[in-house]
Amino acid sequence: MKSILYLLTLLLFIFSTPAKAQWERTKGRAYGGVVAMAFQSPYLFAATSTGLFRTADNGLNWEEVQGLPEFTIKGLAVKGNKVFAACWFYGLYVSNDFGNTWEKAGAEMPVGSKLGVDPTLPYYKLYATPDYIYCGIGGVNYKVYRSADDGKSWQLLLSNQYINDMIQDGDTILINNSTNTVRSIDNGLSFNLVSGLSPGVNNSVKLGKLNNTWVGALPNTSNPFRYSTNGGANFSNGTIPGPYPYTINNMVTAGNKIFISSSSGIYESTDGITWSLMVLPGLLTPNTSGYGVLFENNGDLWLGSYKFYLTQDLGQTFSIRNNGLTALSNLSRYNYNPTDNFLYTSEVNNATLLRSSDRGDTWTAIGTGFASKGSTSRFIISNGATYFAGTDSGLYRSSDNANTWSKITSGLPSSTYSPNDMIKGNTELYLATTNSGVYKSLDSGLTWIAANSGFTTSTVSKLRWHQHKLYAGTPGGLFMSADSGISWTVLNNALSAIEKRVVDFTITQDTIITCFNYSKIYRSYDAGATWNLLISGVNPTSNLPGEIRIIDTLYFFSNPTFNRGVYISSYSSNKWIPINAGLRMDTTTYCTQPKEMTHDADYLYLNGYVFGCFRLDRNNVLISGQLSGKVFWDKNGNGTQQANEPTLPDESLNADPNAIAMDTDTSGIYRFRYFGNTPTYTIQLQPKPYWIITSTPSPKIITPFGQTIDTLHFGVKMLPGITDISASLNATMHRPGSRPNYFLVVKNNGTDTVSNIATVTLDNNLNYLSGSTPQSINGNTLTFSYTNLKPGEAIQHLMNTELNSATPAGTVLNNSAVAYPLSGRFRSDEQLCVLLSSCSGFL
Repeated sequence: MKSILYLLTLLLFIFSTPAKAQWERTKGRAYGGVVAMAFQSPYLFAATSTGLFRTADNGLNWEEVQGLPEFTIKGLAVKGNKVFAACWFYGLYVSNDFGNTWEKAGAEMPVGSKLGVDPTLPYYKLYATPDYIYCGIGGVNYKVYRSADDGKSWQLLLSNQYINDMIQDGDTILINNSTNTVRSIDNGLSFNLVSGLSPGVNNSVKLGKLNNTWVGALPNTSNPFRYSTNGGANFSNGTIPGPYPYTINNMVTAGNKIFISSSSGIYESTDGITWSLMVLPGLLTPNTSGYGVLFENNGDLWLGSYKFYLTQDLGQTFSIRNNGLTALSNLSRYNYNPTDNFLYTSEVNNATLLRSSDRGDTWTAIGTGFASKGSTSRFIISNGATYFAGTDSGLYRSSDNANTWSKITSGLPSSTYSPNDMIKGNTELYLATTNSGVYKSLDSGLTWIAANSGFTTSTVSKLRWHQHKLYAGTPGGLFMSADSGISWTVLNNALSAIEKRVVDFTITQDTIITCFNYSKIYRSYDAGATWNLLISGVNPTSNLPGEIRIIDTLYFFSNPTFNRGVYISSYSSNKWIPINAGLRMDTTTYCTQPKEMTHDADYLYLNGYVFGCFRLDRNNVLISGQLSGKVFWDKNGNGTQQANEPTLPDESLNADPNAIAMDTDTSGIYRFRYFGNTPTYTIQLQPKPYWIITSTPSPKIITPFGQTIDTLHFGVKMLPGITDISASLNATMHRPGSRPNYFLVVKNNGTDTVSNIATVTLDNNLNYLSGSTPQSINGNTLTFSYTNLKPGEAIQHLMNTELNSATPAGTVLNNSAVAYPLSGRFRSDEQLCVLLSSCSGFL
């Protein structure tokens, strides 16, 4: 199967600016608990729930590994010169160059659902031993696969089994599948249940080994640590101090100790039987399930939690090795403050405010005085030297460069409310809230008064100040106040209740107003008296919790749910165009969730929630989409696929411009993802010999402009009456006196079912011994028959031979094969296939 050649032509979007960029994730990461770690010199790799990272300097600096189709990495392993990464939805990928490039691996194994949370969704686990690499598939049909050739091919080892953890020593293998633990002493030929780690008790058992002692750790039981001294055949209770752990993350051996990471802490043992709880320094921060993943590398012990920690003395001292992975926590809305040119955000469920001076690459914790919980920032603005922060717990004010904050309560509602937006009027300040309308301050935010007279709704999402008039966008319509909020007039009352919900709006002139009702755009040219629907939205029937960001004449819409993605339109455009390149988007719930946006002079910023902060050079927007279709056997030649007309794998196509080559997969589907604003693509099927295209039009000429189109199908049928039979032999190198095997392959390349013969003439230095029974033997000429060979079918014959021991080294062996009938064949150069085999005097 040929690889799809993604030649990224970064061209024009809407204007004449060359497209040079796509979304990139900044280094201020979001929540990312470590799932697995692996080492391939010189890189240490760490797989997290939000991406794959690597370090070449022992954790002093980390970088994100690019090229994988998604951020959620469930397994990681190194075998030989290959790195394997298990993507939750897209399956197993392999890299031969330290993670610089990736390709699909494990074609025998299923991939996950890309259409949402699906009960058949695989959960991948990877383990590497000196001889094998193991891959465990979860979901409904549990399976365990094993590869002995570094992932080139895979053997189904166990059905109805899932790897929760495993360990192998020689021919002995222990595998736990979260329900039971099984053991093999014949290298996986057969398995039996393990005594002492019995079903119903051993929920998510973790396995390890120290010298000759095998260890099993069971969470949430009074005897959690078990040991075996007879090769894992049965397990007895070990001893631990204090309470038992409710969760166990994993177990590793380092030096002369074995360690267990759990919800209660990290346990250590020198014999695998008696355990003690380590005294951990205060810098170690556990994640929600405890102290993360342990990993041993060349005697060093790593701990991957929300941060990375390294101990080089088996737990006596720890150091943080987290540079490049800063802010491993769930960050809230990103805000840009044009006064100081900084980005701001905050940690969810924390009182920490973060500030970045380098466009989101690094963050510094600032600000004290916030409530201990629920103070995630909704906006950060400044009025002169005074800063304001709208948070989930209320409005805060700072007069010392955002370092210390005090909550403002004077005049604001005492009940729970949420500040949504804040702007400056002439000299006064205005605050938009959820549940409490608009408030106004005349003393730089110290005290506030309500400014709600005339409102029909208490929730205000956006405020604008334009030509001494105050505008407010609400779920009940667009309102305007000409007297600084004393009274309000609804401007789009003529629209229906659904249509007049305003998420965002802009005022181009005093009379031209553009309102955004989630994914729809309405415009008025007469100060709100009449309105026109300009653009059908991404999902116009849903009340989407997305956000509109208006930058000059460009409109950006983020949609975190159905049709997930970021879309762009313009003042004069007639549609929304997806701009998702770099976000690793799909219609699942386990990928980037674009919702909140902000921007500075150069970049558009997007909060991907648990997947971090992304930025896009807004001067170089990169459009992307996917074109796909199927190739089918059009038996009746009508150009339309019928129920009895199958799809065809391994059909070749290309798309211009850029000569993008692709093949149909095993389901007969081809697809390619395009980047850039190429106006028109031409997709052409290259039918196999003696097949013709029946569907029209052909080629397919399409101008997608950001769309994903999956209806570009091709039908093909065979030309009848074509006889084309070919014969081929394998070429090998032999020693004098050796017994080489030759294989004759007879293939029907035509469109008729044929019966006839093929002959092989062996070199005089070869003697035929045995193999497939020939129809006749005449000296060194063998005749083989074939019967009812159908179009596309091939038959193989084996010939065991012996090379004369007196043959001089370097002799060239001339073997020939010919298939009959010869008449009616279109390609005379294939009538006779002569293959040369070199004979060398190897010792």
